[in-house]
Amino acid sequence: MNSDSRIELLLFLLDAMAMLLALSLATKFNSLCSE
Repeated sequence: MNSDSRIELLLFLLDAMAMLLALSLATKFNSLCSE
């Protein structure tokens, strides 16, 4: 496993975490707005 693929995997994980964070923020925002 060379450093290039490790960096790509790290970027992929960061991207996935950012999407999950945005999703949770969006659902939290929606529940606040609907009250």
